[in-house]
Amino acid sequence: MDCLKIGGVASAAIADLLDGPARPAELIGSFPVAVYVRTSGGVVALVSPDGVRLPNAIVLARGDFGPVARHAATGDIQVGDGGVQVGPVRVVAGRWWDPVPRLGRVDADLLARRLEAVRATLPPWPDTGDPAA
Repeated sequence: MDCLKIGGVASAAIADLLDGPARPAELIGSFPVAVYVRTSGGVVALVSPDGVRLPNAIVLARGDFGPVARHAATGDIQVGDGGVQVGPVRVVAGRWWDPVPRLGRVDADLLARRLEAVRATLPPWPDTGDPAA
């Protein structure tokens, strides 16, 4: 059987898992926009453009997700050795994305004011000395 090679945009958080040795994986979830597989090294999400781009995801083009979803139920899945093998479909990282958000400078005074505003909307914290609390 010929292998269909598909390129995806992979999270840098799973680079070690994808580049490590090939290991068997099990299907833990299959949905219209995502397939989740688990190995001893972790979970990899193979998602369509409509799926959630989780930190452990490889995002596939819309037309490329279908073959992955169809073959996932066969149970013939491996992760590593440069990608994810799902039956006759080989998914490799064509590009990488960094799942770590880039946060700007934190204004401590603004953060303190907002924390006080949130506290003002909450009910009082129970007295820990009160056994009925």
